[in-house]
Order: sequence, then structure tokens, then C-alpha cells
Amino acid sequence: MELIKTLTQARERALALLQTSTAQTLEQLQIIISLYPDDAILQFLYASELAQQEQYIEALSAFEKSVTLDKSFYIARFQLCLLAATLDHPKLVEQHLPSLMSLNTEHYLHHFAHAIFFILQQEEHQAITHIQQGIKLNHENLALNIDMQNLIQTLAVEVNNDNEMISDEVVKSEIVNKKTVTEDKQNDIANSMLLDIYKKRK
Repeated sequence: MELIKTLTQARERALALLQTSTAQTLEQLQIIISLYPDDAILQFLYASELAQQEQYIEALSAFEKSVTLDKSFYIARFQLCLLAATLDHPKLVEQHLPSLMSLNTEHYLHHFAHAIFFILQQEEHQAITHIQQGIKLNHENLALNIDMQNLIQTLAVEVNNDNEMISDEVVKSEIVNKKTVTEDKQNDIANSMLLDIYKKRK
């Protein structure tokens, strides 16, 4: 591994590892984190790779550490809530979801968080409405919009209402007409989770 002298270099190296994920990626990320163990972004990148490699319990722990290091790291908190909800860890969701739901209504994560809440309440129609609102507001994380649009399709199937609940206009205006995102799974993860970080926090 090339010599890492600064935190910025460590973050850039970690992001590059996620985009070219290999069997050694987790080991290399652990080495980088050992240099800056208290950096929330590095913990977040590590959690993302753990989730990608289906080490979900370890991913939850890493997401939690990232949020503990930076309580305003909202995208990390959202990913933690989403994974916790998927893995049926209600206590984690109850702990972290309210702070996202209390964000300004103009924040896309406010709506995505409400969507998780309504999904857990089995109120799919309201969940879909919030996802659509969140997609309209999210101009930063294109691949996350795609992920959430896929979630709409899943929910719509569950309520037997595909055509009515899926807004083609939202897809076209917020996704298709923007810069094309690679269909490669690792790059989708990097874009959806990290684009806003490197715009706002680098």
C-alpha cells in the first residue's frame, strides 16, 4: 500500500478501495483506519464495505461508531437505520431514526427517514409518498435516489399498486436526465453514500 501521510490521503485511498473492491479490501481498510481510528468518514467507508461483503452485524457496529464520532453525520445515520430495519434491529432504529425525522422538511433524509418509519408501521402508501418527496429534494446522491426508487417498486408490488404509486416523472426529472451513474455495484455504493461527504466535508 502506498504511503499515507494525511487524513485526506487516507480518505481518498479508502474511497478508491471501495470503487475497486477486492478480497483484500477490508484488510486494507483496517490498516488505513488504524492510522486515523477516530475519523467518522473512514469508519463509514469501512461500514459500507462490510455491508457490501454481507458482513451485516459488523457493518452495523461500524456505522454506529461513525455516528458516535460525528453526531451530525446524517447519511451515515440513515444507512445505519436502513440496515438495522432490514436486519430487524428495532432498538437501533428507535435510537437513531428520530433525529433524522426531526430534520428540516426540505432535507431529503427527513423524508427517507419517515419512509422507514412508515414501512415499519406497514403503511406502504405513506412510505412511498415520503420516498417520492425525498427523491425530488435529493440532488446530491443520485445512486441513493435509484436505490429508493427501487424500494418504491418493491413496496408498490406489496400493495398491488405498481402503476399508480410509481412516478415516472420523478424518475425522469431527478434521475434519468442527470449524469449517468455506473451500474457497477461498488460504484453505486460510493456515489450514493459518499458524494455529499466529499462535496461538503473534504
